[in-house]
Amino acid sequence: MHEPPELAWQLRTGRWQIVLDVLALLAFCMMLSVFRYGLWLTLFASLLTVAVYWLWYWKQDPVICLQKLPESDMTAAFPQWRLIYRSGNIRQVRWRSGSIRRSRLLVLRYSIWPWQGLVLRCRDFESVQHFKALQRVLYSEL
Repeated sequence: MHEPPELAWQLRTGRWQIVLDVLALLAFCMMLSVFRYGLWLTLFASLLTVAVYWLWYWKQDPVICLQKLPESDMTAAFPQWRLIYRSGNIRQVRWRSGSIRRSRLLVLRYSIWPWQGLVLRCRDFESVQHFKALQRVLYSEL
């Protein structure tokens, strides 16, 4: 496989994360309400919750490219990154503490809010080498 372009990674939009989110949401709904409200109300509430989640998810604008911006003297201590969304929107971010870097998973936070971050797996990249190259760049920042 070829190496990714210098400091830029194309992301594939995967559906695996939404499946995991929906399963966790369903499990939470079932545990929360089956003991309190009964089975039929639990099923109705779970289906309604999943439907609302699906509608929310399809309005999301996925990140399709991740770029590290060139360092200057002022940004050397806190490197900036650029998130490019499918719609063409661009957001400049700095990774915050609380980000998770594992061998096959990256959870990168750019805000104090838990929903403002990226969950990246090997399968979200063109190849494993691209994922490893991103990890090398991220580890060199620490």
